[in-house]
Amino acid sequence: METDSQLQRDVVDELRFDVVTCKAEIGVAVGGGAVTLTGWVTLTGEVDWEHQRRAAEERVRRLTGVRGVFNHIVIRREPKISADDVRARIAEALGRTATLEAARIGVDAKDGNVVLRAPLRSWTERRDAEHAAWATPGVRSVEDPIAIEG
Repeated sequence: METDSQLQRDVVDELRFDVVTCKAEIGVAVGGGAVTLTGWVTLTGEVDWEHQRRAAEERVRRLTGVRGVFNHIVIRREPKISADDVRARIAEALGRTATLEAARIGVDAKDGNVVLRAPLRSWTERRDAEHAAWATPGVRSVEDPIAIEG
C-alpha cells in the first residue's frame, strides 16, 4: 500500500511533467492525519485558465492510490475585459465549433461571469458551448442552464 508521503511525491511529479500544468503554481497536500482521509489529495494554488485547473484534477485522479481530490485551485484575476468583448469572443468561439448552431446560444456576461442560454440538441453541444466560454480570456465562471431538446 502506498503511503500518503509517497503519493504526494507522485502527484507533484505528475503535475510537474504534465505539459498543461508544469508551469502552474499548484500546491499539493495528501491525507491530513486522519485515516479516513488517507489517499485524498488537496490541490491549491492559481492557474491562468480553467482547462489547467481541470487538467490538474484529471491527472491526479488517475494515479494509483488516489481515493479522491479536493480541487481548490483558483483562476488568477485577468485584466478587466469588457462584457461586450467577452460576449463577442465567446460568439466567435461558438461559431468555430462545428457541432453548434451558434446563433441559437444567448450569452450574458458581467465581471467575468458568463451565463449561456439556449435549447440545444445534445449533451455534446452543451459541453462544446461550455468549453467555448471557458476558453475565453477574462471568464471566471460559467453558468449553463441550457436545456436539451427532446
